[in-house]
Amino acid sequence: MNDKEQKYIEIAKKLLQQEDINTYTVISDSMKPLIKKGDKIVCVKKDFGSLKKYQIIAFKNNIPGKKDIPVVHRIIEKKHKEDVCYRTKGDNSLYTDKELVFQEHFIGVVDKIIKENRTINLNTKTGRIISLVACFLFCIKNFFKLVFININKFFVMCFRKETSLVYDDDLLMLRQVILTQTKDWQTIVKNDTELLNPFIQKDKKICDFSFGGGYCEESFNFIRKGINIEYKNLDTKDKNDFDVIICSRVINIVENKQKRQVIYDTLKTFIKKDGTILLSYINEKNNVFVALKRKIYNFFSKKYDGPLSDDIVYEDNCFIMKNLPFKVVYDELINCGFVIKNFKKTGKVISFLLQKKC
Repeated sequence: MNDKEQKYIEIAKKLLQQEDINTYTVISDSMKPLIKKGDKIVCVKKDFGSLKKYQIIAFKNNIPGKKDIPVVHRIIEKKHKEDVCYRTKGDNSLYTDKELVFQEHFIGVVDKIIKENRTINLNTKTGRIISLVACFLFCIKNFFKLVFININKFFVMCFRKETSLVYDDDLLMLRQVILTQTKDWQTIVKNDTELLNPFIQKDKKICDFSFGGGYCEESFNFIRKGINIEYKNLDTKDKNDFDVIICSRVINIVENKQKRQVIYDTLKTFIKKDGTILLSYINEKNNVFVALKRKIYNFFSKKYDGPLSDDIVYEDNCFIMKNLPFKVVYDELINCGFVIKNFKKTGKVISFLLQKKC
């Protein structure tokens, strides 16, 4: 081995020993065309607070179940929530990443992109220009793609006839889960758990009521802590005196006031005189264009068999979430003989704590 070869070996060893340099193989095309699936990237550790807009960084995924998968995306915004954090987006993605990147997720700044036939060094002027040009060209492309998608959705929503959903089919609960956005699901569980905490005790008789979909997440939260919670279907004929009843989102999946009244009456039958009922739901406002389309259909066609006016339409003609304003449900509960002890409104999520009138 000559001196020149030995020199390069020593340099390579030093590079491998540096803890602030890491090499990864990209496993998706979210940063295409600049970084394609199969390309290698070299990441360098830098001061997290000094990162700049449009830099490409590698970070650990903050999505539950995928926390060990590294992500390589571009910084599009620097934010300050308690600590410095960044909003990111893939150049080839239509939408920004849902989760912000904090210090604990940060792996490093992409320093080099190693392709089959060349290497792009992002520390050079040429490399930075290539990176920014790729970013802005795909921003323009994604803008027009989003415009096309939204125009297409608008025409489908306004002109395609909706078919009636069968409320008693086997996919009912599955549809309900799919049509609830993750943030609304998390909010309703958080609100309900906070309201229920003072009433949930091991010596209390507690029940979860639903339409056959099993325990709600609020109940599971307490079951994990060793609390015994029974489960009842609202079609149950026997009667019990429960200290606490949990009824989350059930009124979201019935189609009219009469059926909500059945739910209220059933809950009154199963609760003790001084017991507490948690009733919560999500109020989804309907789209003005959908409402207009239905009026036009009803005016010109007596055979229209589409959904009722307060149903919410989603893709593939699914509709299930209801337009139930707070005042409407509040008045129904009062007229049905409940005392509203407490309530919480957070965005579209509404939760009530109820007792029967003496």
